[in-house]
Amino acid sequence: MMKLQRFFVSFSDAQSDSYINADQVEDCMQSLKYLISVEQHDTFNKYDSLFDVEDTEKGLSSLKFNKDGGIDSLTKESISYCHPAVLVHLKLLFNMI
Repeated sequence: MMKLQRFFVSFSDAQSDSYINADQVEDCMQSLKYLISVEQHDTFNKYDSLFDVEDTEKGLSSLKFNKDGGIDSLTKESISYCHPAVLVHLKLLFNMI
């Protein structure tokens, strides 16, 4: 769990500086690939048990367009028009909560 928390912090830092430091983004992507490979080899993956991507898509579709984001300024439009891999990451995050 601690490795994932460190990854999330470094990923967040890299995203805020992604136009400045592309090497940091690449390092984060390599870390993510490693964590996914470790997770896939785990015989009991507790993060896959509650929600799946379809649940995340259903939840997203129930949100209304043109609404203000919360503290993080994240809106439905931001998620709707992003890369489909973001839904997978959201699924993993929701299952970790």
